Amino acid sequence: MITEGYKKAAEGNGAWTLQSKLGKLTSSSGGLAHAARTICQNPQVATASVIEAQAQAPANRPNMVSVGTVVWLASELMFFAGLFSMYLTLRGVNPEIWAEDTQKLNVPLAAANTTILVLSSVTCQIGVLAAERGDRDKMRMWFMITFVM
Repeated sequence: MITEGYKKAAEGNGAWTLQSKLGKLTSSSGGLAHAARTICQNPQVATASVIEAQAQAPANRPNMVSVGTVVWLASELMFFAGLFSMYLTLRGVNPEIWAEDTQKLNVPLAAANTTILVLSSVTCQIGVLAAERGDRDKMRMWFMITFVM
């Protein structure tokens, strides 16, 4: 049975004091001062207290969001480098096919589709900005315009 006032020396962390039967732990040396969640009161069951881990990285480590962004950008760079190299290889191996099919390009249709694509991204971004301001009506209006485009 767990009793109040029970003290246990932790390795390198000072003395840990059990304050109540709810299992709150405090450090007398100022180490990890997080409260443990629960301790089972059944003597037939082995128990272990859970102490919350540190939420932030040490000062000598880079920000994890920055590291993740750099890794994502590197993976996108490699993906598109592969696509462009495949395109240039196919174009270099069969130049006669590319010369014939270039004449079939409908420039006005391609220009209209590109314009719609760019404007739809603008209207979507305006809708996001309206959502951040909390203006639900304008957000819906801009997203509907984006959807119609």
